[in-house]
Amino acid sequence: MGLWQLLREAGFEVEVLPLDRSPAEIATDLIVIGSFANRDSAAQEYLRTHAAALRGFVEKGGVLLQLAQQVEPQRSPAFLPASVHAARGDAILGDLQVMHPEHALLQGLAQDNSAGRVHLPPHLGLKPSWHTFMQHWECAVLLGAGGGSDDPAMLEAAHGRGRFLMASLFIDRLYGPGDALVAPQEYHDFATRFMRNLAGYVRDVRSGHAPAVRISPKPQPRSFVPGSWTIAVLPDTQYYSRSHPDVFEAQTRWLAEQAEALDIRYVLHLGDITHGNTPEQWEVAQRAMARLHGVVPYAIVGGNHDYGPAGNSANRDSLFNDYFPVSRYEALPTFGGVMEPGRIDNSYHLFEAGGRKWIVLALEWAPRDAAVTWADRVLRQHSDRLAIIITHAYMFADDTRYHWVRYGRARQPASPRHYGVARLPEGANDGEDLWEKLVSRHPGIFMVINGHTPGDGVARLTSTGVHGNAVHQMLVNYQRMPPRGGNGYLRLYEFQPDGETVQVRSYSPLLDRYSTDVQNQYAIKLPPLGTK
Repeated sequence: MGLWQLLREAGFEVEVLPLDRSPAEIATDLIVIGSFANRDSAAQEYLRTHAAALRGFVEKGGVLLQLAQQVEPQRSPAFLPASVHAARGDAILGDLQVMHPEHALLQGLAQDNSAGRVHLPPHLGLKPSWHTFMQHWECAVLLGAGGGSDDPAMLEAAHGRGRFLMASLFIDRLYGPGDALVAPQEYHDFATRFMRNLAGYVRDVRSGHAPAVRISPKPQPRSFVPGSWTIAVLPDTQYYSRSHPDVFEAQTRWLAEQAEALDIRYVLHLGDITHGNTPEQWEVAQRAMARLHGVVPYAIVGGNHDYGPAGNSANRDSLFNDYFPVSRYEALPTFGGVMEPGRIDNSYHLFEAGGRKWIVLALEWAPRDAAVTWADRVLRQHSDRLAIIITHAYMFADDTRYHWVRYGRARQPASPRHYGVARLPEGANDGEDLWEKLVSRHPGIFMVINGHTPGDGVARLTSTGVHGNAVHQMLVNYQRMPPRGGNGYLRLYEFQPDGETVQVRSYSPLLDRYSTDVQNQYAIKLPPLGTK
């Protein structure tokens, strides 16, 4: 609530957008789509049905403002022309950065004018920039979130005589019943100033006096630093094993070819190796992963599609160990061991790099209680090492851990505790279970990586363990990226020679392209050398 009040206070005459009429039939200068409108099926249908008319409205000199939306129903607005692109991601970010302080829309918004920074406290349990943008072209970044233009909170795009404005701000959610202010005062001040600026901006656009849009350049891939070493991650390959084996082979061929140049010490597969747990799909996976044999060691876990009849995860029956037998790993000097003889479902791996000792702990899909107990014992036995944990399902797409007790299936579909394996006597643990029982309790755990969750396939969270250590938790899963089940994107972690910086990248050998948005290109920090 609050959009109506804010617009009227700024001097606009306001009417509710009639969903039964085309925008072409409405005499107006400004159309505003309020926060989270795409959660409403009628609003979604309106935007799809009248996409062309909305483009026509803007082309003739109108302004269309869309505030924060949920990424799942609408990653990219249907109303944008083909020349313009803006795709939302799952990131929920804090402080804002005014990128063009001279812009009419941005006057007076920065609290620190010298740095152009805006700080808004959390409201409604969310940070101010909600499901921000991860990709864009032919747009100007007006507000950045998290410190710069790589992660936009507001975009401007020209079309004909008019303008599109797309924001990840929910500044219209200020008032409760009886028009009582329920948001922090900083929200009200920011929203009021923005709406006043919007009134002048609309007049300038209508009169043809608005300055040309200054297109922001796309973020560029960052160069590898000489002397670095790398861990590579293969997210869900299920569609490659089912329908696009050439993509799977392109990934592992590239990793084998780059193993020396990038000093790749380990490859980590996050599960959903296959789509349907069939011999044909396992053969594709086996053949693709065989390109790494004798070149670079790898750790691999199963996912829900690798268990049960047709990959339905009704039980833990799988062909996994027939095609990836323990005997293949036992001769490797980096192989530590397994939880169960003859089964690779839970394994650990030991290596040294960058002047540190490392352990990779690979945990089964929906880990059983026994697997958690085993993992705890292994980590205690190797407490002198920094630990990386891989498992198929841990983080959800909204930058939180899977938490069945709190969220259930309604907010977090595909929870490990929803599947049939969770109803077996040996149990199943989700992300929050693993955090409470295992991850938070070991000071050496540095990173947890998982696949599984669809959406835009990326999420991240840094949490503090009980010993004060920072744990970086990351979802990586590109399987929904069209047109070929992920386009071959994989994740690279470059451990730089300064001993503290880990540069995160996402790259497709198939396309020879890096994804440079804020969720796919960023840096994290190692604990000081000597901590582990």
